Amino acid sequence: MPKLTRHAVLLTLGITLSCVVASGSVTMLWYELNGGISRLDTLIVSTMIPFTLGPICTLIGVRGRQKIQEMALENERLANTDALTGLANRRAFFTQIATPPRDQDGGAETVAFILCDIDSFKSFNDLHGHDVGDHVLKHVAHLIQSSLPSNAAIARLGGEEFVVRVADADRLDLDSLAATLIAKVAETPLRYENERFKVTMSVGLHITTADADPDRALRHADRAMYSAKANGRNQFVRAA
Repeated sequence: MPKLTRHAVLLTLGITLSCVVASGSVTMLWYELNGGISRLDTLIVSTMIPFTLGPICTLIGVRGRQKIQEMALENERLANTDALTGLANRRAFFTQIATPPRDQDGGAETVAFILCDIDSFKSFNDLHGHDVGDHVLKHVAHLIQSSLPSNAAIARLGGEEFVVRVADADRLDLDSLAATLIAKVAETPLRYENERFKVTMSVGLHITTADADPDRALRHADRAMYSAKANGRNQFVRAA
């Protein structure tokens, strides 16, 4: 049963009354031309039928419109969601997360970008198969997401890279947050098909202003992340 909004109710009444007028005009002409029908027949045709068919036709139309809207929303959701991890994808990060409307950002002036890259990810695929690699990605995505504060949002950029944007960054100990994310992943091995897989990640942290160019901010975080890998992995580096 489609939801009857105020617009749908008004539309139903409008169509029904239009049907009554149209039907009444036709049946009155029929009555004038055909003396074999009674006024009761005319009344039934001009009122009962429109009042029955009008709402039914309108409800069918409203339901069809709602289905189209639901499909459009679902397509939009799929276009912004990483199919493997269920996180926001790269498109959603740049269109929704990296530069949210000011009122949704809590008036934040300082934000942080935390770029997380799984260490030696290629070895999981090469040594154990892509199925294990997929489970590693889902495992790390869950661990990061479950460790974030309420003012942070996460997306999978692609491959083994995840990015976290933290609003009101000056209110948090970001070094502690980055260290917590790294420790959570390192201390929680993936258990899959009676095997344990140790996973670590390297993290680059960049703090900037809320109106900063997200592409540029991400490049700073990316360079810091590669410095963390060069320093031995399983650690974070804060961008200068």
